[in-house]
Amino acid sequence: MTFKQLTADNWNKHDPASRHIVQIDKNGVQRTPMGSEWARMILKPKLIPAVPNDIVEMFEAARGILVYGWFFNPMFAAGSEQIFHVHEAAVVYRCDQLGAPRKNNTFAKRLDWLFEHGHMTEQRMGQWSAARGLRNSAAHKKRQSIFDPSMALRNVDIATELINEMFSRS
Repeated sequence: MTFKQLTADNWNKHDPASRHIVQIDKNGVQRTPMGSEWARMILKPKLIPAVPNDIVEMFEAARGILVYGWFFNPMFAAGSEQIFHVHEAAVVYRCDQLGAPRKNNTFAKRLDWLFEHGHMTEQRMGQWSAARGLRNSAAHKKRQSIFDPSMALRNVDIATELINEMFSRS
Protein backbone atom coordinates (compact mmCIF):
# COMPACT_ATOMS: atom_id res chain seq x y z
CA MET A 1 0.00 0.00 0.00
CA THR A 2 1.29 3.49 -0.81
CA PHE A 3 -0.06 5.05 2.40
CA LYS A 4 -0.44 4.02 6.02
CA GLN A 5 -3.24 1.75 7.12
CA LEU A 6 -5.32 3.84 9.51
CA THR A 7 -5.95 2.62 13.03
CA ALA A 8 -7.46 4.21 16.13
CA ASP A 9 -3.90 4.58 17.43
CA ASN A 10 -2.20 6.16 14.38
CA TRP A 11 -4.85 8.34 12.71
CA ASN A 12 -3.33 11.53 14.12
CA LYS A 13 0.31 10.67 13.46
CA HIS A 14 2.34 11.76 10.42
CA ASP A 15 1.90 9.44 7.43
CA PRO A 16 5.41 8.26 6.47
CA ALA A 17 4.31 8.20 2.82
CA SER A 18 4.33 12.02 3.04
CA ARG A 19 8.06 12.22 3.60
CA HIS A 20 8.70 13.35 0.01
CA ILE A 21 8.74 17.02 0.84
CA VAL A 22 11.91 18.30 2.46
CA GLN A 23 13.13 21.59 3.78
CA ILE A 24 16.75 22.60 3.56
CA ASP A 25 18.04 24.72 6.42
CA LYS A 26 20.72 27.42 6.19
CA ASN A 27 23.40 24.76 6.77
CA GLY A 28 22.18 22.66 3.85
CA VAL A 29 20.66 19.96 6.08
CA GLN A 30 17.56 18.34 4.64
CA ARG A 31 14.65 17.33 6.83
CA THR A 32 10.96 16.62 6.63
CA PRO A 33 9.04 19.65 7.94
CA MET A 34 6.89 19.34 11.04
CA GLY A 35 3.10 19.40 10.69
CA SER A 36 2.79 23.08 11.61
CA GLU A 37 5.42 23.97 9.01
CA TRP A 38 3.49 21.99 6.40
CA ALA A 39 0.28 23.82 7.37
CA ARG A 40 2.02 27.20 6.99
CA MET A 41 3.24 26.25 3.50
CA ILE A 42 -0.25 25.21 2.34
CA LEU A 43 -1.96 28.18 4.00
CA LYS A 44 0.49 30.85 2.81
CA PRO A 45 -1.00 31.57 -0.67
CA LYS A 46 -4.01 33.90 -0.38
CA LEU A 47 -6.84 34.76 -2.73
CA ILE A 48 -7.38 38.46 -3.33
CA PRO A 49 -10.47 40.28 -1.98
CA ALA A 50 -11.98 40.45 -5.49
CA VAL A 51 -12.50 36.66 -5.51
CA PRO A 52 -16.14 35.89 -4.59
CA ASN A 53 -16.78 34.40 -1.15
CA ASP A 54 -18.26 31.19 -2.59
CA ILE A 55 -14.98 30.51 -4.41
CA VAL A 56 -12.91 31.46 -1.36
CA GLU A 57 -14.88 29.00 0.79
CA MET A 58 -14.34 26.17 -1.68
CA PHE A 59 -10.63 27.03 -1.89
CA GLU A 60 -10.28 27.11 1.90
CA ALA A 61 -12.02 23.75 2.26
CA ALA A 62 -9.66 22.23 -0.31
CA ARG A 63 -6.64 23.65 1.49
CA GLY A 64 -7.95 22.28 4.79
CA ILE A 65 -8.10 18.82 3.25
CA LEU A 66 -4.51 19.25 2.04
CA VAL A 67 -3.31 20.23 5.51
CA TYR A 68 -4.68 16.92 6.81
CA GLY A 69 -2.72 15.08 4.13
CA TRP A 70 0.09 15.33 6.68
CA PHE A 71 -1.69 12.60 8.65
CA PHE A 72 -3.11 10.53 5.78
CA ASN A 73 -1.45 10.73 2.37
CA PRO A 74 -4.60 10.13 0.24
CA MET A 75 -5.87 13.49 1.48
CA PHE A 76 -3.32 15.11 -0.85
CA ALA A 77 -5.22 13.61 -3.77
CA ALA A 78 -8.63 14.47 -2.31
CA GLY A 79 -7.60 18.07 -1.64
CA SER A 80 -5.94 18.46 -5.04
CA GLU A 81 -9.02 17.08 -6.76
CA GLN A 82 -11.11 19.59 -4.82
CA ILE A 83 -8.76 22.36 -6.01
CA PHE A 84 -9.50 21.25 -9.60
CA HIS A 85 -13.22 21.72 -8.89
CA VAL A 86 -12.48 25.18 -7.49
CA HIS A 87 -10.90 26.06 -10.84
CA GLU A 88 -14.13 25.18 -12.60
CA ALA A 89 -16.32 27.00 -10.08
CA ALA A 90 -14.17 30.13 -10.51
CA VAL A 91 -14.60 29.99 -14.29
CA VAL A 92 -18.37 29.52 -13.99
CA TYR A 93 -18.62 32.44 -11.56
CA ARG A 94 -16.45 34.70 -13.70
CA CYS A 95 -18.40 33.92 -16.87
CA ASP A 96 -21.62 34.77 -15.03
CA GLN A 97 -20.10 38.07 -13.84
CA LEU A 98 -19.03 38.95 -17.37
CA GLY A 99 -22.34 38.02 -18.97
CA ALA A 100 -21.24 35.00 -20.99
CA PRO A 101 -24.12 33.43 -22.93
CA ARG A 102 -25.81 30.48 -21.19
CA LYS A 103 -24.98 28.25 -24.19
CA ASN A 104 -21.43 28.20 -22.82
CA ASN A 105 -22.38 25.46 -20.39
CA THR A 106 -19.23 23.36 -20.14
CA PHE A 107 -15.85 24.08 -18.62
CA ALA A 108 -14.25 23.98 -22.10
CA LYS A 109 -16.83 26.32 -23.68
CA ARG A 110 -16.52 28.78 -20.82
CA LEU A 111 -12.73 28.82 -21.14
CA ASP A 112 -13.03 29.38 -24.88
CA TRP A 113 -15.45 32.27 -24.31
CA LEU A 114 -13.13 33.92 -21.75
CA PHE A 115 -10.18 33.60 -24.13
CA GLU A 116 -12.09 34.79 -27.21
CA HIS A 117 -13.31 37.86 -25.32
CA GLY A 118 -9.86 38.86 -24.08
CA HIS A 119 -10.24 37.81 -20.47
CA MET A 120 -7.14 35.58 -20.52
CA THR A 121 -3.92 35.32 -22.47
CA GLU A 122 -2.97 32.41 -24.69
CA GLN A 123 -0.48 31.24 -22.06
CA ARG A 124 -3.15 31.32 -19.37
CA MET A 125 -5.56 29.52 -21.68
CA GLY A 126 -3.05 26.68 -21.83
CA GLN A 127 -2.81 26.57 -18.05
CA TRP A 128 -6.57 26.71 -17.60
CA SER A 129 -6.99 23.93 -20.19
CA ALA A 130 -4.53 21.83 -18.20
CA ALA A 131 -6.58 22.51 -15.06
CA ARG A 132 -9.69 21.39 -16.94
CA GLY A 133 -7.93 18.17 -17.96
CA LEU A 134 -6.96 17.49 -14.35
CA ARG A 135 -10.54 18.14 -13.22
CA ASN A 136 -11.79 15.70 -15.87
CA SER A 137 -9.31 13.06 -14.73
CA ALA A 138 -10.40 13.50 -11.12
CA ALA A 139 -14.08 13.26 -12.05
CA HIS A 140 -13.66 10.05 -14.05
CA LYS A 141 -11.05 8.05 -12.18
CA LYS A 142 -10.91 4.28 -11.92
CA ARG A 143 -8.51 3.95 -8.98
CA GLN A 144 -7.16 5.88 -6.03
CA SER A 145 -5.02 8.82 -7.08
CA ILE A 146 -1.82 9.48 -5.18
CA PHE A 147 -0.32 12.96 -4.95
CA ASP A 148 2.78 13.75 -3.00
CA PRO A 149 2.97 16.85 -0.81
CA SER A 150 5.01 18.86 -3.31
CA MET A 151 2.35 18.26 -5.98
CA ALA A 152 -0.37 19.35 -3.56
CA LEU A 153 1.54 22.51 -2.67
CA ARG A 154 2.11 23.31 -6.34
CA ASN A 155 -1.61 22.83 -7.06
CA VAL A 156 -2.45 25.44 -4.40
CA ASP A 157 0.13 27.87 -5.76
CA ILE A 158 -1.11 27.54 -9.34
CA ALA A 159 -4.78 27.80 -8.36
CA THR A 160 -4.07 30.93 -6.34
CA GLU A 161 -2.23 32.53 -9.23
CA LEU A 162 -4.83 31.66 -11.88
CA ILE A 163 -7.89 32.57 -9.82
CA ASN A 164 -6.41 35.81 -8.51
CA GLU A 165 -5.53 36.90 -12.02
CA MET A 166 -8.95 35.98 -13.38
CA PHE A 167 -10.76 38.11 -10.82
CA SER A 168 -8.29 41.01 -10.99
CA ARG A 169 -8.84 41.55 -14.72
CA SER A 170 -11.61 43.90 -15.78
